[in-house]
Amino acid sequence: MKTKAIPSILLAACLAVTSAFALTGCGKETSAASSSDIEETTEAPKELTLPISSDEALKKNYEDLYYLFRDAGFKNADYDGLNDLTVSSDKLNGVTASVTVNGSESFQKGDKMMSDAKIMISYHSVKTVYLPIDKYDLEEEDDAIYYEDAVTQFKKEGFTDVSTRPVEDNSKDAGRVTDVMVDGKSVMSDYISTASVDAKIVIVYYTKSAQPATKTAPKTDSKTESKSESKPESKSIADAGVVTPSFKEMMDSYEAFFDEYIAFMKRYKDNPSDLGLIGEYADYMAKYSDYMGKLSAVDTDALSAADLAYYTEVHARILKKMGEV
Repeated sequence: MKTKAIPSILLAACLAVTSAFALTGCGKETSAASSSDIEETTEAPKELTLPISSDEALKKNYEDLYYLFRDAGFKNADYDGLNDLTVSSDKLNGVTASVTVNGSESFQKGDKMMSDAKIMISYHSVKTVYLPIDKYDLEEEDDAIYYEDAVTQFKKEGFTDVSTRPVEDNSKDAGRVTDVMVDGKSVMSDYISTASVDAKIVIVYYTKSAQPATKTAPKTDSKTESKSESKPESKSIADAGVVTPSFKEMMDSYEAFFDEYIAFMKRYKDNPSDLGLIGEYADYMAKYSDYMGKLSAVDTDALSAADLAYYTEVHARILKKMGEV
């Protein structure tokens, strides 16, 4: 969000009010408060002993190490990830890399140190970066983003698992990105702005529904034609457009949940202080995450033509409804 400059007339008014307060006091000259009137708000540093040596510190989990120093009275202890790994499965992920006390990496257990000593714990972690495309980019009506460019942007930022998923909508520009899924969560509804570079990125974009091709009937003689009329050509389930019953039932259950979830979110927005709704919120969020994972896990490449058509239809309806929340 850009910060707008304060209009000069408003600034002048603020200065006038400040001056008025400074001149109050019925003509009596004001003086600075004496040091005795100022309440002491900070505790003076005191001498403590380090609870661990530098060699032993490197063998501990960074969070355990952090609380060890804090419990010992060192309130200026902190930790930070190095963002030096590319995959979460790396065996170094979360391992303490270095510990410094007032800038020194060498110290012994029992060393005397003041309680305000600066203690920094660094640990190996998967690189986390800002998403090159977020909710606000996709909401720009006059600045469309197309999936080829989106794929390029995500890979340029270092994301290693990037794929695409089409959603049929003849009223939209073909190829325009409508959503980005990050590990099964939507940037449009979950307001995600950062992710680890090994996160599963799925770029959802609009596509036009395929128009059936017009076939020219082959010329046949009267004998062949009579045979064709007596024996009609059989069609497969997919050609007939019949959706697999179990798949349809699964997709219908997904859509039913999202209808329920959207209705709840609308009620929650209208009454955010309702204790009953607050209690349900965590449960709905857990179910939402679960259903989003199931929806994104559908292998569209393995679906029949009829099942794929029904999947894209239901998915498009869900996305449209989610956009209304």
